[in-house]
Amino acid sequence: MKGDSRSKGTNNQKRILAKQIQNLNKHLPKKKKTLKELLKEEKPSLKTKDNEKILLEKKELKKISEKLPNHFHNKLKIPIYIEAGKKFGKGSYRIKGKAEARLIRRLLDKEKDISKKEIFLNRIEVRKIRNQLRTTTKYMFTVDLSEITNKKKNEMGRTKRR
Repeated sequence: MKGDSRSKGTNNQKRILAKQIQNLNKHLPKKKKTLKELLKEEKPSLKTKDNEKILLEKKELKKISEKLPNHFHNKLKIPIYIEAGKKFGKGSYRIKGKAEARLIRRLLDKEKDISKKEIFLNRIEVRKIRNQLRTTTKYMFTVDLSEITNKKKNEMGRTKRR
């Protein structure tokens, strides 16, 4: 019985935390669009999860298209998410996706490892990217829910030993 109440508590914590993260990420679009799609639009935009409109600057889209080979235009999804989360370490961020990582490496003059499917950035690099791509990048907040389970297990282990 006791085990059941502990796991319920952990599940409740996970559910609450997941809801908080969803609220933090309301500014993200319901659906991303490819660079190719957005370049065709007269006034490129996206709808957020809370039904706001994100207007994208044409000059940013053009800059991105010039930095990437044409075959990536249909693969690169906008906005590019800059993931912030404890699992990356303090002051570290991640951008996922082969086309996305390649673009970021080009913008930061980091041509090494252009085939990798993700890139990790520090705060200074994120600031440089955000200065260049204000409307086409968005912060996304993440949390590893297994951290809660592991933290709970560690706390329970300490209380049992006392």
